[in-house]
Amino acid sequence: MMTPEETRVLSYLRSRILSTVDEIARACLPEGSLEEARRILWNLEWLGYIVRYSPDTVQINGRRVSPT
Repeated sequence: MMTPEETRVLSYLRSRILSTVDEIARACLPEGSLEEARRILWNLEWLGYIVRYSPDTVQINGRRVSPT
């Protein structure tokens, strides 16, 4: 089961080709820290939902995410 924060991040990434960790933290976790955003992204990458191209750039992995 995904957390509400993970779901929010995936929804944000569905409408973008690439995004940085800083953009995701500002858009999805206004009260959260950059470290919290990195933890969420690490978990989503481990689950196969996103691809990290560098420590700060991520993209959604369309093969694992069903359309909503």
